[in-house]
Amino acid sequence: MQEFSFQTGTEIKRIILFLHGYGADGEDLLNIGKHWQDSLPHTLFVAPNAPYPHPQIPNGFMWFDFKDVSNITPEDIKDGLNKTRPIIQDYVQTLSRKYVVSLSQIIPVGFSQGAMIALDLLACEPEIQAAIDYAGIYYPMNNFIENATSKRALLVHGTDDTVVPYHHMPEAQKALTNLGIHVTPITCAELGHSINAVGILAGATFLKEAS
Repeated sequence: MQEFSFQTGTEIKRIILFLHGYGADGEDLLNIGKHWQDSLPHTLFVAPNAPYPHPQIPNGFMWFDFKDVSNITPEDIKDGLNKTRPIIQDYVQTLSRKYVVSLSQIIPVGFSQGAMIALDLLACEPEIQAAIDYAGIYYPMNNFIENATSKRALLVHGTDDTVVPYHHMPEAQKALTNLGIHVTPITCAELGHSINAVGILAGATFLKEAS
């Protein structure tokens, strides 16, 4: 997968892994790292393109496809996560080896479809300890780890999101909490399917506390 990246400092101690939304590319989220870089020294910010070209959007990519993007079903998400999980797990393992950074210091940060991947990694990969979900969905799978009490998740969602409706955030909070994951929810009033300054600031605070 093609990736975009920059780092702070010469020694890398943690990796922030940006996972873009459906039809976007790696560069779409990387600029958020510019807002975070001063407070996160010794950090590699990396943003890969998803593995599959989007069939309708030139230069756009997707982590998996939907049968009908206007009517996303749980079956779509389950099938897509099962298809993509081995790819992203192999990718984070490669990052860990390449930069000699433990998986516990790799934090996935996803938007929309990328947030589904980020939360799935948090729930299914034992060593991943933290994740940020911007406007995503958590789909409970049967292969989640049994003891997740050391894990943390930040969920950020706009109340006016018409692409991934706001109700998915409290649903994700409940499901992740039931796994033992400590969840911090942030509601962004009147925000649509996007990330605003409130969410970026909350992300920076979460990452500083998680590092």
